Amino acid sequence: MRECYVGVDGGGTRSTGVAVAPDGMVLARCAGASLNEHTIGREAARENLRTLVRNLLKESGAERCLCLTAGLASLSGPAGAEMTEAYREASWGSICLTSDTDIALMGGSLGKPGLAVIAGTGSMCEMIDREAIRHTSGGYGYLIGDPGSGLSLARDALLLSLDREARTGEKNGFLTYAMAEYGVSSIETLLEKVYSGDNAVARLAALGRQVLEGAARGDVEAMAVLRSNMQHLASQACALLDRYGTVPVYLYGGIFRNSPLAVDIFTEMLGLYSDLTVSFPRFSPEIGAVLLGMRALGKDADDAFLDTIEKTDGEA
Repeated sequence: MRECYVGVDGGGTRSTGVAVAPDGMVLARCAGASLNEHTIGREAARENLRTLVRNLLKESGAERCLCLTAGLASLSGPAGAEMTEAYREASWGSICLTSDTDIALMGGSLGKPGLAVIAGTGSMCEMIDREAIRHTSGGYGYLIGDPGSGLSLARDALLLSLDREARTGEKNGFLTYAMAEYGVSSIETLLEKVYSGDNAVARLAALGRQVLEGAARGDVEAMAVLRSNMQHLASQACALLDRYGTVPVYLYGGIFRNSPLAVDIFTEMLGLYSDLTVSFPRFSPEIGAVLLGMRALGKDADDAFLDTIEKTDGEA
């Protein structure tokens, strides 16, 4: 019987999963829908996870999942027993649900001290200090705010644009783009659309890419929004570094991946730490999920296992 470990990165907009053989060979990768039950509800999130795992097992040819580990944007740490049981499937072997920052950090630090900074649909910082104690900063969710996230970039740019239109009667480029994306011709209708629909948060967050593109072109307003958000996110990371000591910093999420400018602004804010390293991780979060699940089973990945992942995974 062919068996595999399954790791899932359950973001606020979409999810990605990987199936890895016991020897480290990457057997399959699949993409899926959002797993954030705060925005789509538990039943929808649960069904999306089932679908993703089914697709991974089908693509990999595996008949049994030894361990499913999923990092979810809706969690700030390991899930409780009630939530874990609600998601459990008999064919999955063991199951571990935790935060997306847990798996992201594992993909970079490989269980050693480190600080993961995520900037995707949402944002969060998580550190494992030199005493192996876990600390977090940010990750407060869309109602309170996640600075540096796609949602925060889009929301701040939209508010700035709406205030400008109210003051001058002029629609700037971002407001024009937003209205086109929502298919509306008036601000009143735009506001109705922003607050309606099952995917309202993810849809607004997707406009964050326009802020990144505007900042890259030198747009003054887009640059101001990006700088403010990256500085705020960097201050959350600095709060952990100041309290618990410097450790390597790993950057994750679509904002960092798609904007060298965002990386530069963030890194600039951390420049006061002379011995600090800031980098992208060795492995993707979903691979980090596999490694975290193995550790929960008492199986630490050795160098041969990690090298096999790198050789067989196009995403590594």
